Amino acid sequence: MLSNMEGRSVCVVSDLSIPEQLSLYRRASEIKDQIQKGEFPPNDSSKCAYLMFLEDSTRTKESFRNAAETLGFRVNIFDATHSSISKSETLNDTVRMLCGYTPSMGSVFVIRSKTEGLCRSLADSMSEYANRVGLIPPTFINAGDGRHEHPTQEFLDEFTFLEQLGNRTDEIHIALVGDLLLGRTIHSKADGLRIFNKVTVDLIAPLELQLPDQYVNKMKKNGFKLNFFGSLDEYFGQPGQVAPILYFTRLQLERMDKSLLEKESQFRSATTLRMDMLKKLPQGAKIYHPLPRHGDTPEIPFEVDKTVFNGYDEQSRNGYFVRTALMQSVAADPKKPRISEIRPAPRTLQIDEQETTNVNPMFKHLASSNPNHNEAWIEIRLPSGKPSDVRKAITKMRVLSNTDILDGSCQVVGTRGSHTIPCALTKDENWLNFFFTLFADCDAKIIYQKSPNVFVRVTAEPPEIVRGLKGLCCPNTACVSHPDMKQRDVQPVFERMNGTGYKCRYCDRESRGDMFTI
Repeated sequence: MLSNMEGRSVCVVSDLSIPEQLSLYRRASEIKDQIQKGEFPPNDSSKCAYLMFLEDSTRTKESFRNAAETLGFRVNIFDATHSSISKSETLNDTVRMLCGYTPSMGSVFVIRSKTEGLCRSLADSMSEYANRVGLIPPTFINAGDGRHEHPTQEFLDEFTFLEQLGNRTDEIHIALVGDLLLGRTIHSKADGLRIFNKVTVDLIAPLELQLPDQYVNKMKKNGFKLNFFGSLDEYFGQPGQVAPILYFTRLQLERMDKSLLEKESQFRSATTLRMDMLKKLPQGAKIYHPLPRHGDTPEIPFEVDKTVFNGYDEQSRNGYFVRTALMQSVAADPKKPRISEIRPAPRTLQIDEQETTNVNPMFKHLASSNPNHNEAWIEIRLPSGKPSDVRKAITKMRVLSNTDILDGSCQVVGTRGSHTIPCALTKDENWLNFFFTLFADCDAKIIYQKSPNVFVRVTAEPPEIVRGLKGLCCPNTACVSHPDMKQRDVQPVFERMNGTGYKCRYCDRESRGDMFTI
């Protein structure tokens, strides 16, 4: 068993390190071999599994149910349609109640939902709650949340790819076909494929369904080589090498807006495999699909089922073995003392003040008419290059930080704008926190006059964690922290991304100035 994973929640693929993922796959291989030989004896009645599927599912739900029963867990199926969830009860309240029903057991909550980031928010809040009231903190596994991620599907996919490649991790060449825009199994591959040293990904989809920039950038950052194609016909007609692994995903019609739904026929034509294309596959190639396929217009013809290219049947079966290994690995042992995870405190706003005589002549002019030194000036430079964006940014700053008392002092030239503020704000920690967070990725500074010929330039390293600021809101309307989701006890939290921008803690949506709304 992977004891280092005990008591850990798995909300996204990257919650497990690469060595931990590889250890998980080795354990899944052992379990697969033992179950097939009838030699898997565990019967752990000290653990409990809650299957909370707030979105329809058959394959994932049943594989988790069978995995839990194979391990001997007590299994509880949560029926959302007949619960108080349908009466607008918050999920935090519901899960706290369920934790109280199994106070002496190690509980694993498997959650599927249309609400993105729900699993992470529950893992955070329930850990705090359990420690506060003396319960064993529950473990959470994300079984798919909206169009965000589906980590356990990714784990079983990678396990299956490894089987095909003889457990080699030196390189992989894979083609991803279909709805790359909304398919969460595709998004999870931006991190899941990191187990391979060299990764080439062919992205095959019409422009409207191509992989979102957030995941393209993540793949590039992880060192993947990317090739883009608009259709399967284009892909098989190009002179380059066809991948030996083709991964199809269905059109996510339930998540498409009207403009996309009107192009359904066009999308299907571009991403549906035909039997004549099989002859263009390299020897030993396999075709995968998380299943199910569309009944009338399947992404993979049903005739492929009986060919050597069918990899999706084994892929589907592997879900049971991988999820058994995962649940066994993360479920907390109630007989062992709980070891609290100690995390370093996040970096707060770090202010830097430097005296200077070299400042913009405009500020010297403004200072000459301010003998009392009671005014200061902010200056921001946005990367957009649009004067209108600079004005909007300064307006947002004024309104949200309540500094509109000097409304008439905004000046904008090109990408740079300046604004006069009360000098007292340069000593207001709350205001400085807001200002430097809002303009974290801009050249933002504050200037004030200290003496006739000496000015002070104030800059800052933005905080690592942002919460509780006025106007803070995840721009993703499907995020658990967004007001539309009515989870009133989940407040927006953003984390700094390696010095460039912020991302929502729950849904991973990358944001900059758009995480503040007026």
